[in-house]
Amino acid sequence: MDRALAHMVGRKTATQQRELCALQNINFSVEKGEFIGIIGRNGSGKTTLLRIVAGLTRPTTGTVTLRGRSGLLAGTGLGMHHELTGRENIIISGGIMGLSRREIEERLESIVEFSELEEALETPVKFYSSGMLARLSFAVSIHLNTPDILFIDEVLATGDIAFKQKCFAKLESLRDSGTTIVLVTHGLGYIQKYADYCLYLREGKMADWGEPDDVIAHYRKDLGLQHSRPQESRVASR
Repeated sequence: MDRALAHMVGRKTATQQRELCALQNINFSVEKGEFIGIIGRNGSGKTTLLRIVAGLTRPTTGTVTLRGRSGLLAGTGLGMHHELTGRENIIISGGIMGLSRREIEERLESIVEFSELEEALETPVKFYSSGMLARLSFAVSIHLNTPDILFIDEVLATGDIAFKQKCFAKLESLRDSGTTIVLVTHGLGYIQKYADYCLYLREGKMADWGEPDDVIAHYRKDLGLQHSRPQESRVASR
C-alpha cells in the first residue's frame, strides 16, 4: 500500500507494526475416544488452535502430532457448492472423500434421514437457511467418512434445540466407538455434560486445563459471571 494512503487510513507501516502472536505455549495431549471442549472469549485463539491441530494451518513454532485420520467441521456450509442441490453436494462431498458412487448412494438415505432435509434435497443449497446448512454439513461429515479425530468449530451453534441434542447424541455414539472429539464452543452447558476435559484459552495462552466443571468455573469467574449459570447447563445430565 502507498505510504500516503496508508497514513490516510491509519494503517501502520511495516516498521511501525508489531508482531501478533495468536497462540503461545500451548501444550496438551488427547487420548483416543476422549471428548475435549475448548472455550474462551472471542479472539482468544480457539479457531486458530483448531485449524492448527487439524492440519489446515502450519504453526510458526512447535509441533502437532496426529495419529489417525482427522476431519474438520467448521463454518456453516463450508465446502458446499451453493448453486448445487443438497443431493448433488452430498455426491460431490463423497467423491472428494474418495468414496465410490455406490458407497455414496448406500449412505445417502442415512444422511437425508439424519439431516431431516428430505423436502429440500433437490433444492440448491443457496436457498437453505443457516440451520439447514448446519444440518447438511454435520450429517455429511459423520456419515460419509467418519474420521478417527473429529474437530468441530461452533457448527452446532445454529439449529434448534432438538437437532442439537440429536447431534450430541451422535457425537457420544462416535466417542463410544473410539472417535476423538475436539469441540470449540460457547455452549458451556454442553461442555459440562459431554466433555471429558476442557481447555480454556485466554489471549492466546492456556489459562486452564482439566475437569470441565473446574475449568468453566475459572472461566466464568474471569468473566464476572460466577453467580449465574449458562442456559445450556440446564440440559439434563447423562
